[in-house]
Amino acid sequence: MGEIGVKKGGKNEVCSRPKLSPQVKIPKSKAALLRIGEQGGWDCLRIGDWRHKSLEEITYQKLMNRRMKIAQENTGRFFLDICHALYGGRVLKEAEAPLFPEDLSTLFLDPGFRPDIVVSGKLKTTYIEVKAASVNGGGPQFAHRQFLNYSYALLHDPGSEMFAAVFKYGTRKSLGLYVCHNEDGHRCDNRCLVNALSDSTNSLIYLPHNLVTFLLMISPTVLRDHSSSNTTRDFEFYKDPYATWLSFLHKYHETPSLAIEQIMNRTRRRSGGYYRAEVLQGFSIEDFYLGDLVATQRMANNVYCRRRKAGSLRDEKRRKYFLVTEYTNPRHKEWVTHFKASFKDFVEGLGMDKDYKSMLEWREEHDERAGMRDNGKAEILVTSDEAAPF
Repeated sequence: MGEIGVKKGGKNEVCSRPKLSPQVKIPKSKAALLRIGEQGGWDCLRIGDWRHKSLEEITYQKLMNRRMKIAQENTGRFFLDICHALYGGRVLKEAEAPLFPEDLSTLFLDPGFRPDIVVSGKLKTTYIEVKAASVNGGGPQFAHRQFLNYSYALLHDPGSEMFAAVFKYGTRKSLGLYVCHNEDGHRCDNRCLVNALSDSTNSLIYLPHNLVTFLLMISPTVLRDHSSSNTTRDFEFYKDPYATWLSFLHKYHETPSLAIEQIMNRTRRRSGGYYRAEVLQGFSIEDFYLGDLVATQRMANNVYCRRRKAGSLRDEKRRKYFLVTEYTNPRHKEWVTHFKASFKDFVEGLGMDKDYKSMLEWREEHDERAGMRDNGKAEILVTSDEAAPF
């Protein structure tokens, strides 16, 4: 496979770079930190753990927190751009309208269903959710509502497919992506971040919906605090698959059944050394249509690189590659039919029933408001948990 996203011209070969949010600058002098702290009114934060800190120290920590958040957001955009270079399609921007028009909005449980990438074809539409997992940060996390929205789209859009693209990056030594590692005087414009991520992208694994559902079924649930972010919910439930499971899927890709066996063995050990029937919540392996999984593996050139002279031996040696493992489900249509027929059982087994209920309530309120606007009377399509979702 050739270089991805590379434009050739003249004597130089320039790789494309994603559009990232500008990074926050950290002043060198205490006077500058003090001035920023006074302008931000951060002196009032000197309570609790910060009560013994000076305003300069508080300002420095606040700016570093901002740098960390921006670096995290830019890391997501970086890998989204790589996935787009690999698979094409259309990247939905944050400010863009929801994917589906208003007359189809009630088919999906949450407002603004917006997958990361949509690849449209004559026979099918592919939705891709892009995740990035650090070597030091564990596996990727999937929000309950996010998975439910993807599942609804899968079942309501005939011929569609859903994949999760999970990038793994980093080294055992923390990269400190929010820290500029260049010499003093360097104006950090995210070049440090792009270079660090380019050099440390280890692998990509591409997972179909049935395999994602299986991994989430046996994953622990975590509650994440979103109170400091720009979201309508202060807390969100996530499924947290173990990074080791993805390693098994890479390692045993030639025999997917062996990878699944290794995952289940590790799950048994994590369950206290013996198999607990509730790990699969009453389901069997056969319910996930994993027996016919097909996987391929290849090496992909790194998408981003520094400007270099063509043929430079030094830069050729530094050029990095990353592993791409792609799983597909030949029985996708059968899986969708089975998942649709047992949707409520899957939702309960995944522990997402409370999220599903709250989303149904939102949908009921949405339909009622729409009905009041249009006809003065609402027509409720779904009114309870017991009502069929389709």
